[in-house]
Amino acid sequence: QQSGTSTVAPSVAHEGLAVATPGACRRTACVQRVALRTKAKGRKEGGDMATPLLAGLGVAAAAMGGKYAMQAWQTFRNAPPRLRQFYQGGFLPEMTRREAAQILGLRESAPVQKVREAHRKIMVANHPDAGGSDYLASKINEAKDKLLKKSSGSSTSPF
Repeated sequence: QQSGTSTVAPSVAHEGLAVATPGACRRTACVQRVALRTKAKGRKEGGDMATPLLAGLGVAAAAMGGKYAMQAWQTFRNAPPRLRQFYQGGFLPEMTRREAAQILGLRESAPVQKVREAHRKIMVANHPDAGGSDYLASKINEAKDKLLKKSSGSSTSPF
């Protein structure tokens, strides 16, 4: 392209853009700037579309995670306290090893030392001299004897 002056050099096409050679007219330089802006703008718009989309997905994931965390917290907070489950029912006419283990809070196969420790701890809390029941004290002693494989004098309680 040439303008009205004689010192104008023609522009050279390079990679789809008009590149002005030294001494080219102002119009060619304007075309070059517009082409560079358009090309840069095209790249920028494509990259900018992914950023809001990813940000939106991140916000949505955080909101859903927060919702489920709040629901879990409400469920945990409103749950009744877990209390120890005790044996429902009275004593059997003749004590078994299973019942003896339940009274002392042990397993049927507990070692002798554990049986003695459990018996002592329970008797301290339920001893008749300390305000405990005679009936419960006799059942605790019977449970210890049963687990230690001693035969008690009377298998039935007089109470």
